[in-house]
Amino acid sequence: MTKYFSYLLFFLFCIAANAQNDIILKGTVVDLNTQVPLEMATVYFTTVKDSAVIEYATTDKNGVFRINTKKITKPVF
Repeated sequence: MTKYFSYLLFFLFCIAANAQNDIILKGTVVDLNTQVPLEMATVYFTTVKDSAVIEYATTDKNGVFRINTKKITKPVF
């Protein structure tokens, strides 16, 4: 029983350690004047140095976007 418990703890520790590298960015895009959600707007992240796109997403009919990305360890500028 102790052996199985030890394997379970080790497995959960590995999952928790790996989950720290994932980043989820989410938000809503609305028109500045009318406050109406914008459908099919593109949201993206670029590097400062050469404007290369890192990640991008489009908004849904409610103006909501969600970007799943990995943690970047080196500077992007």
